[in-house]
Amino acid sequence: MHGISLLAWIAGGLICAALTTGKLWQTDGEHRRLVQIFGLFSAALLVAYTAKRTAMFQWYWPVVSLPSGLAAAATGLRLWSSKRTAPNVHKSVRVWAGLAVACVCSVSLPAAARAANAVLNAARDRPERSATLEASLRLRPYFAIADHLFQVCPSGTLMTSEIGAVGWNFRGKLVDGLGLVSPEVLKYHPMRVPEQRAKEDAGGIPAQAVADLQPDYVVGMEIFLTDFLKRRGVDPRLTGYHLIDSRPVLIENGVARPLWDSNAVLTFARSDACRK
Repeated sequence: MHGISLLAWIAGGLICAALTTGKLWQTDGEHRRLVQIFGLFSAALLVAYTAKRTAMFQWYWPVVSLPSGLAAAATGLRLWSSKRTAPNVHKSVRVWAGLAVACVCSVSLPAAARAANAVLNAARDRPERSATLEASLRLRPYFAIADHLFQVCPSGTLMTSEIGAVGWNFRGKLVDGLGLVSPEVLKYHPMRVPEQRAKEDAGGIPAQAVADLQPDYVVGMEIFLTDFLKRRGVDPRLTGYHLIDSRPVLIENGVARPLWDSNAVLTFARSDACRK
């Protein structure tokens, strides 16, 4: 579903940009250029992410959906006003314009509704009523783990799938297991499904990256450690990593609850951690 949403935004933006070369926009050069920029930007950005093999998480979508949405909104308004200002526009052009607007709106409106729901429940301190906010609660154990590990090993190296949360309290060396800010990890991606990661829309920490880089600690939810957990018992370079901490991902009313097929945030330490 995530891929379909991205494709709808991209397709809508490209169609809007393509339509600016026809009669629909022939009398409005300034707005035509803006639609071209907005429509082409989202496609160019997706190509850049794909070329760099960088994961595009759901919270990055606004950088794609917003420019496409602006292009679609402008096209929709132009389509409406053209009945009076450009009555000779061919019917097929109007059909394509309507299709572009429909593509973008079909995915933008649900996304906007989810965002509004998140803002409303954040203001009312009810994160459990928003899937987006509830997922953010997974960061709490990361904060606590990072704080503890920095006190134990301030000069250590930590590889994780959540560098944003861990980085607040762990100020040693961080390695991003997903490769977003650690270029040295990109060569291990993309990981195969289901051999190395659980599913297409889930990232993961490559076991080979852990074996080669030998961080002092590896921290992540179970779903992000699929490959590492499989190979830890068979790869000689990984057998030295031992589980030292396991914390529930979510706790609601004193009861642990899973999130994203994970029950816990796990911390593994190399047997000689902080001794090199």
